[in-house]
Amino acid sequence: MATRDGTFTIIQISDLHCGTQFFLPNLLERAITEVNDLEPDIVVCSGDLTTFGFKEEYALAKDYLDRIDWGFIACRELAPRLQDMAHAVEDAHQELLKKVS
Repeated sequence: MATRDGTFTIIQISDLHCGTQFFLPNLLERAITEVNDLEPDIVVCSGDLTTFGFKEEYALAKDYLDRIDWGFIACRELAPRLQDMAHAVEDAHQELLKKVS
C-alpha cells in the first residue's frame, strides 16, 4: 500500500522464458531477490513466462513467481506465440487420443 509520502511502488518483470537450455535460473533468482528487497506494492509479470509453452515450463515459472513475497502478481501471456499454441494443441490432442483408445 502507499507509503506515508504517497508513493506507490510497481515493479514490472517480463520475458522469463523458463524451460530452455538458455534459461539461467541464477539470473531470475537474483531478480526475485531484488524485487523482494524493494518491497513493492504490486509486481506485474507481463508475459513470455515460457519459451515453448509446455506444461512443465509453466510449472517452473509458477515456482519462481511464488517466491515473490510482496504485492499482487498479475501474470498474463499477452499474446501467445505460435509455438505456445502448437504445444497446447498437441497436449489436448494427446489427451483426446487417450480417451478414444
